[in-house]
Amino acid sequence: MIVKKRIDELSQDIKVQTLDQVRASPVFAIQCEETTDVAQCSQLLMYARFVSGNNIKEEIMFCHLMESFTTAEAIFDVISDFFQENQLSWESLVGVCTDGAPAMRGLRSGFVTKVKERNPSVMSTHCILHREALASRTLPVEMMDVLNVAIKIVKFVKAGALNSRLFKLLCKDMESEHEALLFHTNSEGFHATLAYLVDIFEALNAVNLKLQGKNINILVHHDTIRTFMAKLDFWKYRVLQGNVASFRNLDTALADSNLDSELKEQIITHLSDLKSEFVRYFPDIDDKREAWKFIRNPFQCEVADVAEQVQEEFLELKFDSTAKEDFKDMDLETFWVKYLHVYPLTSHQALRILTMFGSTYMCETAFSTLVSIKTKYRNRLNVEGDLR
Repeated sequence: MIVKKRIDELSQDIKVQTLDQVRASPVFAIQCEETTDVAQCSQLLMYARFVSGNNIKEEIMFCHLMESFTTAEAIFDVISDFFQENQLSWESLVGVCTDGAPAMRGLRSGFVTKVKERNPSVMSTHCILHREALASRTLPVEMMDVLNVAIKIVKFVKAGALNSRLFKLLCKDMESEHEALLFHTNSEGFHATLAYLVDIFEALNAVNLKLQGKNINILVHHDTIRTFMAKLDFWKYRVLQGNVASFRNLDTALADSNLDSELKEQIITHLSDLKSEFVRYFPDIDDKREAWKFIRNPFQCEVADVAEQVQEEFLELKFDSTAKEDFKDMDLETFWVKYLHVYPLTSHQALRILTMFGSTYMCETAFSTLVSIKTKYRNRLNVEGDLR
């Protein structure tokens, strides 16, 4: 009990310091997400990304126990009360990042809609993580049937310890290189299709890993997404030529045969549909890249690339030789924070974007920590102090 009290006191002190920094920041953004813990309690988490000192920081704001409903209105009320109690300005809020749940992103009554009623200039972003779900949602019927069979096999093998042991013995008897690789079937078409599915899920998982981590700004997230979308077009072009070198497992499965015309058509259809899903999720990604070009390198942009109200100040920055030398030696965030007081209008525009979250990674990480802290043996624990 004494230890817990001490943890809560330290947590409260950190919270006070963090709130002071958020209030002093010219702009800040938030990410929020809700989950259910081991005690069937709904926990709402919120993180903030803000300017502090010479850089941009990410810190937890609160972990709030939702006592009843988890509707958009209930979530907004909790966050609105937090803003009011801690004197946080809605005008300084520039971005909100959430998952795609209806309560968060509903067009008429979602949480994001309610935030924009307070500050219409707030930009909202989808969580970019876990886009591998798009791969399964865009699969042709034939591929989905293969995936369902594979899932049933995995579930059967993992259903009990005996099944797992027998499968391991089977792999040994077949002199398999692996003891849990589900590529053993008499159907060559099944084999090749499953190999492709493994390849595309691995590719999406690689994208997911690049998007994870602290202090990754939204420009990096968008570059990663744009790169993957370009790869989808490239892979489609290759498959049209009968070349599957981009898909390691599929290439191995077809080592002694050519790509079947039916499977070829399915792959092309899937890659096209997957690209369309990414375009639907990020419809203005190319427009934003152009609008944000001056943030990446203000010394290689034209005055027409920035908003009219900052053009004169931007020209002063562009021809500032000292700033140009600093730009070579600093990362983007540090550079724009340093020149906030020298070129306030231009820097403010840049920091509005750089403080935005591209994913709810921080919330996801905290939820993973929550699983370890709040167990069935400690299910009455108030976890906010332990998470901070």
